[in-house]
Amino acid sequence: MKSCLRVCHLSLGKLLVASWLALIAPMSAAQQWVGFVSAEGDFRIAMPAFASRIIGRDGSVEYRAEQGTLRFSVFRRPVAGPSGNIAEEIRARITMGESSVRRVGESDGSLGADEYMFKGGNGAAASMHKVVREGGFDYELVVQTSEDEPGLHPPGVRDYFATFQPARGSVYALVSLLPSFDSCTQRANVFSRTLCQYAACLSPAQQGNAVCAGMPRLWR
Repeated sequence: MKSCLRVCHLSLGKLLVASWLALIAPMSAAQQWVGFVSAEGDFRIAMPAFASRIIGRDGSVEYRAEQGTLRFSVFRRPVAGPSGNIAEEIRARITMGESSVRRVGESDGSLGADEYMFKGGNGAAASMHKVVREGGFDYELVVQTSEDEPGLHPPGVRDYFATFQPARGSVYALVSLLPSFDSCTQRANVFSRTLCQYAACLSPAQQGNAVCAGMPRLWR
């Protein structure tokens, strides 16, 4: 009897823990985005966790954070000269000896003029890029996935890009179009919907929005 009570108690305990984890999973996903400011103080962006700072062989600085199979990065590089073929420059950086890397999305209307998507390269199944030139630096925003399917969802990646704000003096400027709150309902999961809402809340027009007021602050 004592053995049964002990086993039943343990089973019930495991069940309660599993139920509790299932309950808080959406809440945890919703709270994972943090406001990150670079060590140089020249930009800020939403990240799924505090970003690591990695120095590249070419003198670039990468700020990187990961969430599951997704990697979110901002590369900071001094401007070396006039912009050339940005797509080919990105391809050259991510190829790493892999001839299978190919650009996708440029002909089907799914990407903006300043957005670039590739399949393969540098250990990624797919990656989406945006380059912002500001204050003598090129900032390359990247989201990559190690999974073949479902791959990257451009609207969700665009939400991440939209949270990037370079510093202009003492003010952080918006350089991308922000999503509308209505569009956030179309995101694939709580994690993506929360990022979309954070991006939408960056608009000055949303200062009195009750949803924005109720969300944990990105910038403290």
